[in-house]
Amino acid sequence: MDEEEIPWSLDVPLPSSNLSPSLRLLQKAVSNDSLSSQEWQLISESVRNLPNFDSREDPIYLFAASLIAKGEDARKVFSIIGWGGFEKLVSLILGFLDFRAKENVRFKTLLGNRREIDILSFRRPVILSIDCKNWLRQSASKSSLMQASESQYERTLELVDVLSDLTYLLPINHWPIAKIYPLVISAKGTQVIYHDGSAIVTVRLIRSFVSNIQGDDELQPILWRNITSYDYEF
Repeated sequence: MDEEEIPWSLDVPLPSSNLSPSLRLLQKAVSNDSLSSQEWQLISESVRNLPNFDSREDPIYLFAASLIAKGEDARKVFSIIGWGGFEKLVSLILGFLDFRAKENVRFKTLLGNRREIDILSFRRPVILSIDCKNWLRQSASKSSLMQASESQYERTLELVDVLSDLTYLLPINHWPIAKIYPLVISAKGTQVIYHDGSAIVTVRLIRSFVSNIQGDDELQPILWRNITSYDYEF
């Protein structure tokens, strides 16, 4: 079977022998086996020492996100915890990469149409406008992903038109400029696909992609200028 077609989900449990010690600990944490106090301490310490730690979040999801942010195989992590929380885990991964995130952001366009963006993630001067595609049991052809990318680009353009009205969601009041990148985060795939200046990124490559996003010549961010700010240091 082609690697891309493996149904990575809880329906296909991974043998512990194929997992790293951290992934074996995650597997035990989501199973019916109780964790020892020492194992819980390992999980707690691994998430508490990372940026954007939020004690209100599920510690198991935080642990899973931290493993992906550190470079563990994302598909193996998802195969253990399931794909139901795909958007949530993507948001947490970005948090561990020093980005703040808002999920399910709803807004009205200039024409009064309602739109929603799965995740808006930000770290001055970058804003990531993300559409999450957890296509596992349906075809995720390159053409369908490109279509999703084009739709996300259009939604992002509509977002930029009203971004000044969304400062209650994003702390950008004092940003002189923002670089907004429309992205599709896909559960499947082995590489980044660039399309008309935006990108389709497989979840396993989030860490490396985000770390170099401003230096990626294939990307063309949409610029937003804050006409009310005179602080030009960023």
